[in-house]
Amino acid sequence: MMFASHFAGKAINISKTTAAHALSYKITSDYGIPHGHAVSLTIAKLFDYNVSHCNDLYCLKNLISPKPTTYFNNLFNQIHLETNVKKIGSIDIESIVDNINVER
Repeated sequence: MMFASHFAGKAINISKTTAAHALSYKITSDYGIPHGHAVSLTIAKLFDYNVSHCNDLYCLKNLISPKPTTYFNNLFNQIHLETNVKKIGSIDIESIVDNINVER
């Protein structure tokens, strides 16, 4: 586990992270939402946005589902992970966006 963790950290340091991951840091630190759960709150919408704005993702759009949000929400519902931010609490989206680490 130590080696796996070490190499995972090195990989993230080299390749950086996705938008959902970068947004999640502030959600976790300010609202106490576990990091993985914080990622799940934005990944579906960001995936939808990317699919709708990038022709290169045509095959991914058809591979996963006609609407990625539906796919991800169904997946997260199966493991009882809340995806509705309003049910979790009041989150200041502007603060999260203003404090994103763009290098990540």
